[in-house]
Amino acid sequence: MENRAINPPQTEMILNNIEIVGAPDDDIEVVLHMKDGLNLIIKHLMDPLTGEYICKFHGLIARNEALEWGYFAPIT
Repeated sequence: MENRAINPPQTEMILNNIEIVGAPDDDIEVVLHMKDGLNLIIKHLMDPLTGEYICKFHGLIARNEALEWGYFAPIT
């Protein structure tokens, strides 16, 4: 969430599906991606931590942000 123009009250509004006028679309998208990641964690709280789970989590929170998301890159 570094360098975002969204403050905590705006974040709460986004999470409650309240439209924010003037907020950058990509900032709103990042908040929603974090929400998806948190929902995944809550849903699978007692599940074992696996590479597949980590990739799924990364795929949710990093989509359209990282150059690649949702898988382990080979070590070169």
